[in-house]
Amino acid sequence: MKHICELQNILEHYFNWNKSRLTVLTNLLLGLFLVKTVNLSELATALYSKAKIDSNFKRIQRFFNWLIFLDYQDILTDAAIVILDLKNKKNDLVLDRTDWKFGKKHINILTLAVNFKGICIPLAWISLGRAGNSKTRDRISILKKVIEKIKINSFTADREFIGCEWFEFLINSKIPTYIRIKEDTQVLKENGKYTVGLKDICKNINCGKRKIFTDLQILLGVKVYIAASRNFKGELLIVVTNICPKKALKIYKKRWAIETLFGYLKTKGFRFEDTHMTDPRKIDAWMLILTLAVIWTLKANTLVQTKSIYASHGRKRKSLFTNCFERLRKCLLCVEGYLDELLIYIRVLHRKNIVLNVS
Repeated sequence: MKHICELQNILEHYFNWNKSRLTVLTNLLLGLFLVKTVNLSELATALYSKAKIDSNFKRIQRFFNWLIFLDYQDILTDAAIVILDLKNKKNDLVLDRTDWKFGKKHINILTLAVNFKGICIPLAWISLGRAGNSKTRDRISILKKVIEKIKINSFTADREFIGCEWFEFLINSKIPTYIRIKEDTQVLKENGKYTVGLKDICKNINCGKRKIFTDLQILLGVKVYIAASRNFKGELLIVVTNICPKKALKIYKKRWAIETLFGYLKTKGFRFEDTHMTDPRKIDAWMLILTLAVIWTLKANTLVQTKSIYASHGRKRKSLFTNCFERLRKCLLCVEGYLDELLIYIRVLHRKNIVLNVS
């Protein structure tokens, strides 16, 4: 119980909720590591409580019914900025969606995240409650929540996040932007007399080569720079940017960190797709708890020094996230033997860091 009280006291500094709500939040956060799923029936068995399992299940349901009426995203964003010390550095932001279906219901989450040690951590999100791409107003809304609070080194997004109004917002906000664009997008040429497709402009790029267009191009009604490359399969990668294009292709690669995040939220970690909830407000609420779990896992890495084991192909057998996730889970499953170590991991959510060597 000592570790529960310790974690609850720390969370109290970020969330000004009553003791009962904080207790449920703390138990859900710990329960995610124990049962590795967001399924409420499984989590009800993992709550540190003398109540019956059915009572725990109903208590969790009441918690979500209460949470959907709160405006908690700003609180979470501020907490992440403090815990990860994002104020004191320039940050790489990534925008993307993750979606799946439960029955006939579409669960579709637009997520703005920050790249932290090669894995993204959500800072703001919107559960769209429908299939398909996001709207410009949704993207602008969540981006505004973050850009006013931290410094931006880069902002990356995939091909679906395009549009004149969207690009104008990014350029006018002076956000260093790197967005992949479709090959059939048209570029205005010769004083607006005709247009040319990007595929035609890039047709002379050989496999394994790249080309930087140093002159501004008019595309979707805005002036941007273009960088393009072709892989050995013949596929084109075209990135538009509002600043120097020479590093555009390299910086765009940071976008893949959000795909890693979605993998850990789903099959590789907390099995988000196991939820039977379909209400967009409850999906939003789940993102709050999952984000706290991801922050805790990645922040624990600053305390743990483990030897990396490499496979024959030269890559690590286990990722940074997996190593920390498994270590936290081990401590929670065997609390009595690992209490001191677990308390150190919990205290990492404060600003002070302590280095812990783990063999």
